[in-house]
Amino acid sequence: MFQGPGVIRAQKGVFDGNAQLSDHVFDRYFDGAPRAEEAHLGKPMLPLDQLEGYLAEKRHLPSMPSRQEWETHGKQSLGELSTGLWETVEEQAIYITELNGGLKSLEAAAFGERMDAETLTARIAAIQDSPRLTAVEKNQLIAALRRHNANQ
Repeated sequence: MFQGPGVIRAQKGVFDGNAQLSDHVFDRYFDGAPRAEEAHLGKPMLPLDQLEGYLAEKRHLPSMPSRQEWETHGKQSLGELSTGLWETVEEQAIYITELNGGLKSLEAAAFGERMDAETLTARIAAIQDSPRLTAVEKNQLIAALRRHNANQ
């Protein structure tokens, strides 16, 4: 055990209390799975449309322990807390990106300027990929986007 002033350096990762700081949240979201060496870390991100219900019921962030878990199982190490917060920040960045994409589509359908074919195709693909919208909502938004674009 190290005691006293100095610097500790690590080549492959930063560990504290057996928690590894990583970016597996982005790997799961963009690639569908984390890297093999990080497969044991975390769990899949809660879809945005389920987050509000989770927070109302559980009263804690998905990547952080509840008060009861904290009191029952003891306090987490700084590494485990940092990892939970890191995961939460990454999840929030993904949620913001998803919401921004949806907002852009709504703005374009409501009062945007005419889009070229490539931009329209990309916007429609973003709508179709949205995990928040139902099939009916997607169809209605795509139709509105096409109508607005044709009328410009």
